Amino acid sequence: MSIDRQNDIIDILFADEVPPDWAVHGFFLQGGIYTIGGEPGAGKSSLCYTLAIAAATGVPALSGIVPPIEPK
Repeated sequence: MSIDRQNDIIDILFADEVPPDWAVHGFFLQGGIYTIGGEPGAGKSSLCYTLAIAAATGVPALSGIVPPIEPK
């Protein structure tokens, strides 16, 4: 029994593009694991709180950089 890998690759290359499922549009994909690093007092916690509130409520954040989305 032979496996035809060439057809698998062609199927992948010509498959319809599926838009990603964003947790925060343009920043974080749903189900991803991310690390935010920086100096103490740089605003890491404030950024995380702002993005979490935007994702939970569906409101825009960061002066419109993060657009409004369906609440999660």
